[in-house]
Amino acid sequence: YYFLIVFGHDGQKPLELRTDEESVCDEWVEAIQQASYSDIIIEREVLMQKYIHLVQIVETEKVAANQLRTQLEDQDTEIERLKSEVNSI
Repeated sequence: YYFLIVFGHDGQKPLELRTDEESVCDEWVEAIQQASYSDIIIEREVLMQKYIHLVQIVETEKVAANQLRTQLEDQDTEIERLKSEVNSI
């Protein structure tokens, strides 16, 4: 008994399964039928959504960090200006 599993990727060699017993072949077929590819696709989609969400958070944090950096530079400039003004008085 034998059967082939052909995947959707071009040029990929099919997986060939052989056994001397029909019962073993039946067990393989049943296990393959229970291993749902759609479950993997759903899990991948959930992970991709989480990844996208994390990327958005990181980008938001980068923008906030740049804004804070700019504010600190502006405040530093203002402090130096005020020091200069106080020294001139």
